[in-house]
Amino acid sequence: MIELLVVVAIIAVLIGILLPALRGARESSRLAQCMNNVRQISVGAMLYADDQRDGMWPVIPTWEIPNGDTEFDSWKYGGKTADNYWITAYGGRLRHPINIRKLNPYVEPDATLRDNSQNKRSELPVFACPSDNGTYQRQNWFPPRPGFGKDPRISCYDDVGTSYHMNTKWFREAINESNRYPGTSGGRSKQAVWLATKFQFKQASMTAPSRFIWLHDQTMDVAAIASLKVKGDHGEWSRSSAAFQDGHVEYIEAIPGAYETGRYALKLGRIFAPAN
Repeated sequence: MIELLVVVAIIAVLIGILLPALRGARESSRLAQCMNNVRQISVGAMLYADDQRDGMWPVIPTWEIPNGDTEFDSWKYGGKTADNYWITAYGGRLRHPINIRKLNPYVEPDATLRDNSQNKRSELPVFACPSDNGTYQRQNWFPPRPGFGKDPRISCYDDVGTSYHMNTKWFREAINESNRYPGTSGGRSKQAVWLATKFQFKQASMTAPSRFIWLHDQTMDVAAIASLKVKGDHGEWSRSSAAFQDGHVEYIEAIPGAYETGRYALKLGRIFAPAN
């Protein structure tokens, strides 16, 4: 009996030692798959840009009113149809069916880009991070309200159709800059800001492609917009899977509140600010 208890105790100790290592190995495998997804999406974006006459990446406004309001969301570029929640939220303008997301044919050319029904969506696995365990997308991020946090009831992929989000913070910063320097902006509408920044976004692929992040997971969004330090999908604090405009990918630390650091940029250069 004593020998049996000793064996059981040894087995328990070994399990305690090995389980964290096994969890770490499993998460490392998931991270590798996640980074491969981001890389494939980036290749698709480059192919898309090559096919456009103006070389523009798949940056498409959620809505655009001539001489008026223009807004972006971060998932219209690609992925599966968003959850039914988005049929009523914002008047359904953010649901974006699978067939209208411009990057899909470039990333998964053999996929059926058609839903069987409203409740049976076609899947695009390349847009799903294997460690995606919740969504932030249904909350107000700026400023974050009390109780702000990840909703674990649905993954980000199942919520909005993708675990990976196009960087739209450059547009928000351009609007802020336009408001800070009204004399140089001439009281531009949001559509005018978009038209002015569209060229700069395209030029970023030629001027600072190794620093400009065009795609990332939602951890980067939460850090930059809500200025919060949060645990990312892969279990590390404020680390995000990110794709740069030169095609390389990194698992990078997102600095809360920072739109630009020595390692990455989420915004474009000065557009409306005075030269000095």
